[in-house]
Amino acid sequence: DFQRHQHQNEQHEQHEQHEQHEQQQQLLLLQHQMQQALLHLHQRVPHEVVSALLNASVVEGSNHIVQLLLQEQHSETSHDALLAILNASRVSSSSALPPTTVEELRRRLGRRQSWWGDLDGHHSRELYHELIPTQLLQDSDLPVDERARIAVAARRAAKLYVRERTKLPVKASCQLVDGLRLLMQQGRFQPNGMDEQQIWAKYARQRGVATPPCIDGAVDTEFYETVLRKSCTTNAFVDRLAGL
Repeated sequence: DFQRHQHQNEQHEQHEQHEQHEQQQQLLLLQHQMQQALLHLHQRVPHEVVSALLNASVVEGSNHIVQLLLQEQHSETSHDALLAILNASRVSSSSALPPTTVEELRRRLGRRQSWWGDLDGHHSRELYHELIPTQLLQDSDLPVDERARIAVAARRAAKLYVRERTKLPVKASCQLVDGLRLLMQQGRFQPNGMDEQQIWAKYARQRGVATPPCIDGAVDTEFYETVLRKSCTTNAFVDRLAGL
């Protein structure tokens, strides 16, 4: 028993070391991408922001970078790319339910056309608004808990797809902010933000329960209506930064 317990501890330590190594590699990659973002911005980045990115206050620096990038002048090529995506969206809008995976969004709307990305901060935010599954708010054919589950998946897929189509400086800075925020909150560096399981756990904690709740075996309608509503709204502060 002692040897088995010791072996399990060793496996657990090895797993933790592997996760830490993966997180360090992700952070190093994003830091490299952030350096490219700084070069892209040239003289528009204050010296204290560069210092912040190179020192411990990297969250403050990357937040500042996000603000600058979102407020950049809109490019004609970015606008054209957005129009092409929106046209594809209208053609494929016959489906009653929103896409819930990045793969499905790629099939419907197309893949990234350039390794650097296709959309600036303003147009990527416009696309995100277009993909938020607001139609589920009015769909009375499905029970509210099912609509909430679809909305959570669709919103996350929209976020990942938009980032995939967004120009590298904006994408990298947003990933760095998300990754560091979760690293401080949950001890894990996740550049794409929370996964679906973590999202549901967050809503359950806000409700004061361990799992998505039921009342006497019935669906807690109020809980799922709250999740649905939040999954169909955007961050007003980021919207203002992007000029929406």
